[in-house]
Amino acid sequence: MKNSEIEKICLDIYREHKEALDLIYNNINIDDTYQIYEEIVSSLEKKQSECKDIIFDRQYSTKTHIRFRTKAMEKMFPKLENTVSYWNFPYDAFYEIINKRHNICIKFVVSASATYTQEDYTKLENKFKKIRKRKTSFGDKWKWKGTKKYTVKDMENKPIEEILDELKKKINHLIKEDDKIFK
Repeated sequence: MKNSEIEKICLDIYREHKEALDLIYNNINIDDTYQIYEEIVSSLEKKQSECKDIIFDRQYSTKTHIRFRTKAMEKMFPKLENTVSYWNFPYDAFYEIINKRHNICIKFVVSASATYTQEDYTKLENKFKKIRKRKTSFGDKWKWKGTKKYTVKDMENKPIEEILDELKKKINHLIKEDDKIFK
């Protein structure tokens, strides 16, 4: 079976059983993933209430995929009306903190909608290429594209507090960077 076929099957299963799977993933504490998730979410919620530079809603995140946006992104990627991205998120661009055992990274992601026309795809591709500033290959009817912005290195040897401090610094840097990128 090809990776794209497996990805489609997994996405279909996840969409069908999202609530049950999220309940399981969010309540099993095999490692530090859940503690880190709670700390990241708490930090994003606090940042949102203090400075309004972050747009965050817990309902669009899971223990392993924490999605947020910066206020600056609103200019280029406004909230979708009457549609959602493939990840059931009301935006077609966002940051995603991928929180997996011994590996945390932040990605900038664009995610198309199932209702997109070819013109919509082309517009989104052009915006992504402008931000990424290098040639990116898109296939027909792609679902999402991402570019890694930051990875926590040497995580196994760091206490959780240090990992979280690194993430907070990077998120603050992304906010400043986005003010220039999304003019």
